[in-house]
Amino acid sequence: MIKVGLEIWPNPIGAGLTGYIVSSLTVLTIERIRTGHFIVQGPLSGRLWFALNGVVNGVGTLLLYAAVGAGPITVVAPINASYPLVTVGLSALVLSNVRITPRLVLGTVTAVAGVMLILIG
Repeated sequence: MIKVGLEIWPNPIGAGLTGYIVSSLTVLTIERIRTGHFIVQGPLSGRLWFALNGVVNGVGTLLLYAAVGAGPITVVAPINASYPLVTVGLSALVLSNVRITPRLVLGTVTAVAGVMLILIG
């Protein structure tokens, strides 16, 4: 949908906005078909975490596009590629049920290394 957004409005922020709107409408439509309600009937804490996740994800995407617009992609892409490290670290701090296992560390390092190899190559 982001590609369609870029064709309609050749602006990365506009494309991201289009993608987020379509994603939101898709989630609401599926929930309506599945349960008959537009709003998920989950616990309030789960809905608040979901909303916070959406806000943080949206701000992160906006900042990524702003960084790409302000600087060279060769600087922005490696910084962006480090997000799995931050995700694992924050998950371990905020979520009590997340354990840092060797498998999790290996997966995170592999993901970051893979993106770095693509950028180098």
